[in-house]
Amino acid sequence: QLETTLGGGIVGLVFDTRGRPLTLPEEENVRNETIMKWWKALDLYPSEQLQLR
Repeated sequence: QLETTLGGGIVGLVFDTRGRPLTLPEEENVRNETIMKWWKALDLYPSEQLQLR
C-alpha cells in the first residue's frame, strides 16, 4: 500500500501501467520524434504548437 501526494502539471498525470520499463531511444532526434508522437496521440497540446517543433 502506498500513500502519497502528487502534483500534476498542465496536462495532469499520465501513468504507464504496462508492467515493463519505459525505454526511450538514445539518439536525440529519434527520442524527440518518439515523445512528439506520444504527445500527439494523447492530444496534450494544440496541434499548431506541435508543428513548430
